[in-house]
Amino acid sequence: MPAERKEKRKRLADAFPRPLDKKRRQQGMVRDSFSFPEARYAELTALKARLQKSGIKAKRSELLCAGLSLLLELDDQALQEILRNTGSQT
Repeated sequence: MPAERKEKRKRLADAFPRPLDKKRRQQGMVRDSFSFPEARYAELTALKARLQKSGIKAKRSELLCAGLSLLLELDDQALQEILRNTGSQT
């Protein structure tokens, strides 16, 4: 890469909060894998379709993040009750 392009790229990277470098752009994301019951996966797919009908495109990960946000708002008793109802007791 010519020196001028490198310098321009560096100036742009410094000027904007989102880095141009792909590795740096992906910092903060964690990849994980876990098993998901087929019935729950189908519910997730149905929820995506429901949102699409109203003009909102959402990824599964966005739906999971939204659900997590709602769970974080609950007090301990309500959270435990939800976990009992989903069959996810620990």
